[in-house]
Amino acid sequence: MYTAKYQDTQLSSADWLITLRWYYAPIAFLLALFMREETGLVNAEFMLTASFVVVFAVNLIFFFLLRSIAGGVFSREAIQALLAGQIVLDLSFFFVVLLTTGGGAESIGHFFFLFPIAVSMLFFGPAGLIVTAVLSGILIFLSVLFNAGMFLQAGVITIDPIFTPVLLRALVESGIISFLYLFGGLFAISLFQQLRSHDVALLSAITDMVHQLRTPLSGLKWTFKILLDEDAGKDTEEERELLAKGSAANERMITLVNDVLAVARLESGKFTYHFIPVHIELLIEETIKSLALVAEAKEIRLNFVAPKHPLPEWKVDPEKMRDVLQNLISNAIKYTRVKDAITLNAEVKENHLHIQVEDNGIGISDTATKKIFTRFFRAENAIAVEADGSGLGLFIAQNIVHAHHGKIWFEHAASGGTVFHVLLPKRP
Repeated sequence: MYTAKYQDTQLSSADWLITLRWYYAPIAFLLALFMREETGLVNAEFMLTASFVVVFAVNLIFFFLLRSIAGGVFSREAIQALLAGQIVLDLSFFFVVLLTTGGGAESIGHFFFLFPIAVSMLFFGPAGLIVTAVLSGILIFLSVLFNAGMFLQAGVITIDPIFTPVLLRALVESGIISFLYLFGGLFAISLFQQLRSHDVALLSAITDMVHQLRTPLSGLKWTFKILLDEDAGKDTEEERELLAKGSAANERMITLVNDVLAVARLESGKFTYHFIPVHIELLIEETIKSLALVAEAKEIRLNFVAPKHPLPEWKVDPEKMRDVLQNLISNAIKYTRVKDAITLNAEVKENHLHIQVEDNGIGISDTATKKIFTRFFRAENAIAVEADGSGLGLFIAQNIVHAHHGKIWFEHAASGGTVFHVLLPKRP
């Protein structure tokens, strides 16, 4: 039965993938541009640039289609078509990346196919995973043949050059990669079917799949670091600029994946807490220090108005509460004007710890008030100012505060900005 809850889940997943594509598509493009190999058939740089522009344009279309569907003009077929179209778009783009970086198992491009394979499992279940894994394997084979000049010579299929030992080895390696994709998919299906009867277990499996994205992302992070540090050779200024952009996009993608994992752990009950007595003033000061460079880039002052008398130690989970403070302060930095100020203060009143974060930013519109703490929600004025963002930070912060039996809310500041309040009761 196609329930409203299932529809909302699929819409949220589609929205998440569209958002994520703004990050991983530039990463794939920049890496391919830096490691490209001319095929002799089509200019690799032109092919990459053209395909990236197409991905950007189609993803924009997906973005508006999703808003139309979510706005009420929807059907099961429309949602399924939107999800399938996203997987086809990724497969096509990653094939171009694979094709222009040498093709086959030796190209960095084949790693990107893991992403649509995992996503197809989330969208369409076991059947979607098998189909996507098989298609990925075929595309890897085709990339080897294209780069060997087996096709598109004078517009006809040709068997020249002959299957040389080098070509045969490349085909065998590609076959092994394709087999691993399919075998991994079958293993994932077996695991999926065992967990399907239990919602919590199913959520755990999905969390593990998303968690696996961190491994290639970490690999890309260190690849960027090695290249930027010039350990692999000196780069030109243009190459360093491309690498810097790719590294920044990769970092944003890591943040987004971490947010998604945090939400999954929250909903599966795996978000554990360790409450210990903490000096709140010190925790606030440490959090401000960790964000000082970000604030300095916009020449924003972070002012902590210390209480007149030292606050008593408060029993909280320090790491989780640090996440709450980082989210509130980083949001304030994003949406506050250059050369302005953000003010924090804390006090204990009637056995409650009260923390406030006040900015002079863009404020929160009345239409966004009821949705500000929901998953994936971002107000229109926030998107206009800062395009990047998962829409998960305040949702996570609210869940952490509630786990402390506290409350979090906001008020409109007199300056036109926003004041966020966190109220935590004293724990025994």
